[in-house]
Amino acid sequence: MLSANIKTPGFALATGLALITLSSPAQAYTVYTDLPSWQSALFNYIISTDTFSTPIPSAQSITLASGIVSTNSGPITLPNSFNNNSVGIVTAGLYDNAVQAGAAATASNSINWDFPVPVIAFAADFIGAGSNRLSLGGDFDGTGLQTLTVNTALGGQNGFLGVIGTVPFSNVIFGNPLTHVDSFQIDNAYFAPVPVPGPLPVIGASVAFGWSRCLRRRLAVRRG
Repeated sequence: MLSANIKTPGFALATGLALITLSSPAQAYTVYTDLPSWQSALFNYIISTDTFSTPIPSAQSITLASGIVSTNSGPITLPNSFNNNSVGIVTAGLYDNAVQAGAAATASNSINWDFPVPVIAFAADFIGAGSNRLSLGGDFDGTGLQTLTVNTALGGQNGFLGVIGTVPFSNVIFGNPLTHVDSFQIDNAYFAPVPVPGPLPVIGASVAFGWSRCLRRRLAVRRG
Protein backbone atom coordinates (compact mmCIF):
# COMPACT_ATOMS: atom_id res chain seq x y z
CA MET A 1 0.00 0.00 0.00
CA LEU A 2 1.13 3.54 -0.69
CA SER A 3 0.36 6.88 0.80
CA ALA A 4 0.78 10.17 -1.01
CA ASN A 5 0.20 13.63 0.39
CA ILE A 6 -1.22 16.25 -1.96
CA LYS A 7 -0.33 19.73 -0.71
CA THR A 8 -1.16 23.29 -1.63
CA PRO A 9 0.61 26.33 -0.13
CA GLY A 10 -2.30 27.64 1.94
CA PHE A 11 -3.15 24.27 3.40
CA ALA A 12 0.45 23.39 4.21
CA LEU A 13 0.99 26.72 6.00
CA ALA A 14 -2.29 26.55 7.86
CA THR A 15 -2.08 23.02 9.18
CA GLY A 16 1.22 21.43 8.20
CA LEU A 17 -0.76 18.25 7.41
CA ALA A 18 -1.51 16.37 4.22
CA LEU A 19 -4.49 17.56 2.23
CA ILE A 20 -5.34 14.07 0.99
CA THR A 21 -4.09 10.74 2.34
CA LEU A 22 -4.54 8.02 -0.25
CA SER A 23 -3.47 5.21 2.11
CA SER A 24 -1.08 4.71 4.99
CA PRO A 25 2.29 2.98 4.58
CA ALA A 26 5.34 3.30 6.81
CA GLN A 27 6.84 5.90 4.47
CA ALA A 28 5.01 8.15 2.05
CA TYR A 29 6.16 10.22 -0.88
CA THR A 30 4.64 13.70 -1.15
CA VAL A 31 2.74 15.23 -4.06
CA TYR A 32 2.55 18.97 -4.74
CA THR A 33 0.30 20.92 -7.07
CA ASP A 34 2.18 24.22 -7.04
CA LEU A 35 5.77 25.03 -7.95
CA PRO A 36 6.68 27.38 -5.05
CA SER A 37 5.78 24.82 -2.37
CA TRP A 38 7.63 22.05 -4.20
CA GLN A 39 10.72 24.25 -4.57
CA SER A 40 10.52 25.35 -0.94
CA ALA A 41 10.53 21.76 0.26
CA LEU A 42 13.71 21.17 -1.77
CA PHE A 43 15.70 24.12 -0.40
CA ASN A 44 18.74 21.87 0.20
CA TYR A 45 18.83 20.68 -3.42
CA ILE A 46 19.84 22.14 -6.77
CA ILE A 47 16.88 21.89 -9.15
CA SER A 48 17.42 21.25 -12.87
CA THR A 49 14.86 22.58 -15.33
CA ASP A 50 14.16 21.57 -18.92
CA THR A 51 12.33 24.35 -20.77
CA PHE A 52 12.20 22.42 -24.07
CA SER A 53 13.75 25.34 -25.91
CA THR A 54 15.71 23.16 -28.36
CA PRO A 55 13.58 21.44 -31.04
CA ILE A 56 14.02 17.64 -31.25
CA PRO A 57 12.32 15.62 -34.04
CA SER A 58 10.11 12.64 -33.24
CA ALA A 59 11.93 9.36 -32.60
CA GLN A 60 11.49 6.22 -30.53
CA SER A 61 14.10 7.54 -28.10
CA ILE A 62 15.31 11.12 -27.73
CA THR A 63 17.69 12.85 -25.33
CA LEU A 64 16.28 16.07 -23.92
CA ALA A 65 18.46 19.13 -23.29
CA SER A 66 18.50 18.36 -19.54
CA GLY A 67 19.96 14.89 -20.17
CA ILE A 68 16.68 13.03 -19.62
CA VAL A 69 16.29 10.18 -22.12
CA SER A 70 12.67 9.84 -23.26
CA THR A 71 11.79 6.46 -24.80
CA ASN A 72 8.43 5.38 -26.20
CA SER A 73 7.34 1.73 -26.04
CA GLY A 74 5.38 -0.09 -28.76
CA PRO A 75 3.16 -0.92 -30.42
CA ILE A 76 3.82 2.07 -32.68
CA THR A 77 7.13 2.78 -34.36
CA LEU A 78 8.35 6.36 -34.31
CA PRO A 79 8.73 8.81 -35.96
CA ASN A 80 5.08 9.19 -36.96
CA SER A 81 2.86 11.85 -38.48
CA PHE A 82 1.62 12.95 -35.04
CA ASN A 83 5.18 13.88 -33.94
CA ASN A 84 4.95 11.88 -30.73
CA ASN A 85 8.03 11.99 -28.49
CA SER A 86 9.29 15.27 -29.90
CA VAL A 87 10.19 18.74 -28.65
CA GLY A 88 9.01 21.99 -30.24
CA ILE A 89 7.88 20.36 -33.51
CA VAL A 90 4.14 20.56 -32.87
CA THR A 91 4.26 23.68 -30.65
CA ALA A 92 7.42 25.67 -29.91
CA GLY A 93 8.82 25.18 -26.43
CA LEU A 94 6.69 22.16 -25.53
CA TYR A 95 7.28 18.41 -25.22
CA ASP A 96 4.66 16.44 -27.18
CA ASN A 97 3.62 12.82 -26.74
CA ALA A 98 0.67 10.44 -26.43
CA VAL A 99 -0.16 7.23 -24.57
CA GLN A 100 -2.79 4.55 -25.10
CA ALA A 101 -3.37 1.08 -23.66
CA GLY A 102 -3.77 -2.05 -25.80
CA ALA A 103 -1.94 -4.16 -28.34
CA ALA A 104 -3.68 -2.39 -31.23
CA ALA A 105 -2.95 1.10 -29.91
CA THR A 106 -2.03 3.88 -32.33
CA ALA A 107 0.03 5.54 -29.57
CA SER A 108 2.66 4.12 -27.22
CA ASN A 109 1.53 2.04 -24.25
CA SER A 110 4.09 3.81 -22.07
CA ILE A 111 6.81 6.45 -22.10
CA ASN A 112 9.93 6.08 -19.98
CA TRP A 113 12.00 9.05 -18.80
CA ASP A 114 15.45 8.05 -17.54
CA PHE A 115 17.21 10.76 -15.55
CA PRO A 116 20.92 11.44 -16.12
CA VAL A 117 21.50 10.89 -12.37
CA PRO A 118 19.37 9.54 -9.48
CA VAL A 119 16.88 12.14 -8.22
CA ILE A 120 14.84 12.70 -5.09
CA ALA A 121 12.09 14.74 -6.80
CA PHE A 122 10.38 15.27 -10.16
CA ALA A 123 7.80 17.74 -11.41
CA ALA A 124 6.26 19.02 -14.65
CA ASP A 125 3.82 21.58 -16.01
CA PHE A 126 1.24 19.40 -17.77
CA ILE A 127 -1.07 20.49 -20.58
CA GLY A 128 -4.03 18.44 -21.83
CA ALA A 129 -3.98 15.48 -19.42
CA GLY A 130 -7.28 13.70 -20.09
CA SER A 131 -9.67 12.59 -17.36
CA ASN A 132 -8.70 9.16 -15.95
CA ARG A 133 -6.05 8.76 -18.64
CA LEU A 134 -2.48 10.07 -18.33
CA SER A 135 -0.64 8.55 -15.37
CA LEU A 136 2.71 9.35 -13.76
CA GLY A 137 4.53 6.46 -12.12
CA GLY A 138 7.80 5.81 -10.33
CA ASP A 139 9.39 4.03 -7.39
CA PHE A 140 9.05 7.07 -5.14
CA ASP A 141 9.33 5.26 -1.79
CA GLY A 142 11.45 2.19 -2.51
CA THR A 143 8.50 -0.24 -2.44
CA GLY A 144 7.98 -0.52 -6.22
CA LEU A 145 6.04 1.34 -8.90
CA GLN A 146 3.57 3.90 -7.55
CA THR A 147 1.12 5.58 -9.95
CA LEU A 148 -0.72 8.90 -9.94
CA THR A 149 -3.51 9.88 -12.33
CA VAL A 150 -2.40 13.33 -13.48
CA ASN A 151 -5.84 14.81 -14.17
CA THR A 152 -7.18 13.60 -10.80
CA ALA A 153 -4.22 15.01 -8.88
CA LEU A 154 -4.48 18.37 -10.67
CA GLY A 155 -8.26 18.56 -10.64
CA GLY A 156 -8.17 19.30 -14.36
CA GLN A 157 -6.23 18.94 -17.60
CA ASN A 158 -3.56 21.57 -16.97
CA GLY A 159 -1.26 22.41 -14.10
CA PHE A 160 1.85 21.73 -12.08
CA LEU A 161 2.37 18.31 -10.54
CA GLY A 162 5.43 17.49 -8.45
CA VAL A 163 6.59 14.51 -6.42
CA ILE A 164 9.21 14.33 -3.67
CA GLY A 165 10.28 10.80 -2.89
CA THR A 166 11.51 9.24 0.32
CA VAL A 167 14.32 7.45 -1.58
CA PRO A 168 16.23 8.29 -4.77
CA PHE A 169 14.69 7.10 -8.05
CA SER A 170 16.14 6.91 -11.56
CA ASN A 171 13.14 7.20 -13.86
CA VAL A 172 9.46 8.02 -14.23
CA ILE A 173 6.91 6.32 -16.48
CA PHE A 174 3.95 7.90 -18.25
CA GLY A 175 1.07 5.58 -19.03
CA ASN A 176 -2.65 5.33 -19.75
CA PRO A 177 -4.98 2.59 -18.44
CA LEU A 178 -7.57 3.23 -21.18
CA THR A 179 -7.66 2.33 -24.88
CA HIS A 180 -8.55 5.96 -25.67
CA VAL A 181 -5.52 7.99 -26.77
CA ASP A 182 -4.35 10.71 -24.42
CA SER A 183 -2.24 13.30 -26.23
CA PHE A 184 -0.52 15.62 -23.80
CA GLN A 185 2.20 18.25 -23.61
CA ILE A 186 4.70 19.36 -20.97
CA ASP A 187 5.73 23.01 -20.75
CA ASN A 188 8.60 22.61 -18.26
CA ALA A 189 10.08 19.62 -16.46
CA TYR A 190 12.01 19.79 -13.18
CA PHE A 191 14.11 17.33 -11.20
CA ALA A 192 16.32 17.47 -8.11
CA PRO A 193 19.45 15.30 -8.37
CA VAL A 194 20.68 13.51 -5.27
CA PRO A 195 23.95 15.22 -4.18
CA VAL A 196 27.07 13.15 -4.72
CA PRO A 197 29.23 12.89 -1.55
CA GLY A 198 32.42 14.91 -1.90
CA PRO A 199 35.98 13.76 -1.11
CA LEU A 200 37.25 13.62 2.46
CA PRO A 201 37.92 17.22 3.58
CA VAL A 202 41.60 18.18 3.68
CA ILE A 203 41.50 18.85 7.42
CA GLY A 204 39.82 15.50 8.00
CA ALA A 205 42.40 13.72 5.88
CA SER A 206 45.22 15.44 7.78
CA VAL A 207 43.82 14.40 11.13
CA ALA A 208 43.39 10.83 9.91
CA PHE A 209 46.97 10.75 8.60
CA GLY A 210 48.34 12.16 11.87
CA TRP A 211 46.41 9.62 13.93
CA SER A 212 47.73 6.82 11.72
CA ARG A 213 51.35 7.97 12.27
CA CYS A 214 50.84 8.12 16.05
CA LEU A 215 49.38 4.63 16.03
CA ARG A 216 52.36 3.27 14.10
CA ARG A 217 54.79 4.89 16.56
CA ARG A 218 53.01 3.36 19.55
CA LEU A 219 53.06 -0.05 17.95
CA ALA A 220 56.77 0.32 17.19
CA VAL A 221 57.49 1.26 20.84
CA ARG A 222 55.58 -1.73 22.14
CA ARG A 223 57.39 -4.08 19.81
CA GLY A 224 60.75 -2.58 20.86
